[in-house]
Parts: sequence; C-alpha cells; structure tokens
Amino acid sequence: MTTRRKDKKRSEIPLKPWRKESIRLRLADIPPKLLTELERELPGTRIKTNERRAKDKNKLVVLLELDDSIDCGKLCGFIDRNKIARSKCILCISLLTEGYMGGVRVPAFALKLVCSLDCELNFSFIKV
Repeated sequence: MTTRRKDKKRSEIPLKPWRKESIRLRLADIPPKLLTELERELPGTRIKTNERRAKDKNKLVVLLELDDSIDCGKLCGFIDRNKIARSKCILCISLLTEGYMGGVRVPAFALKLVCSLDCELNFSFIKV
C-alpha cells in the first residue's frame, strides 16, 4: 500500500504518463481472397489492411492486432497452409507514450509466435 504525505495536495502528485502498447502481426503481399478466410479462421481478431503499402498492387498488407487470446496454432496453420513466406511476416510491438522513456514487455504468446513463425520482431517507440 502506498501512502501520501499529508502536506502534499492531490494535484501536486505527478501522474504517470499516458501509454499504450500494441502488438501486431504484419503479413505482406497477401492475396485479397485470403482475407475472408483469415477472418473466418480467427474470429474476434481485429484485422486491418493497407493496400497502399503492398509492393504488388493486386495484393494486401494485413495487420492483425493480437493479444493473449490469439490461437497461435491456428494462425501458424493458416500461414503454413497458404504458403505465406516467413520473410513476409513481422511481429511489431509499439509503445505510444507521453513520457520520454519507457519499456515494453514481450508477452509469452508473442515470443511463442515469433519462434513458431521464425519471423522478425520489431519495436517502435513514439512520444506523443
């Protein structure tokens, strides 16, 4: 339990800076027909696309917002069945914060995914 000195007013106690962590799996050069299958395979997973970032304009860059509820086996199975190259998979961990410094924890499910896919792990730190 933390205690507060009686001579300090509540407004004088510094607040922790705002922060938001996100973990996303980026899949590049995905045929649009696979997007529906991916949504069906991983219900409840937030999936975004960015057509402008794809090198081949007939394909998509897909971002899956991940948390510890993700079924790593299903995700890896989807990638294997559809022969998505490991070089097209990147796990991205981002930290947005008001502070000048901060750290991120890489959860066990994210480490398991990186090891299973043998993919890159990238970090970004953005001060807002």
